[in-house]
Amino acid sequence: RVKKSGAKKMAILATEGTIQTHTYQAECERQGVASAIPSPKGQKSLMDIIYKEIKAGKPANMVAFMQVVEEMKEKGC
Repeated sequence: RVKKSGAKKMAILATEGTIQTHTYQAECERQGVASAIPSPKGQKSLMDIIYKEIKAGKPANMVAFMQVVEEMKEKGC
């Protein structure tokens, strides 16, 4: 399904645990699509958004999220 989307490189925006399992990276590879994960700084921001905001019932810091998105765009995602 990833390949049908026309994507050439997918950003994996997930918790550290999910990234460490390589579940999404393996699926991208299986479908012939490259993947990338955020830098350590980007991953920390993403973890804060997930755990300190969304899972805490607070609004997500969209400025921080968009910074991670821009980083992933720079990586070709």
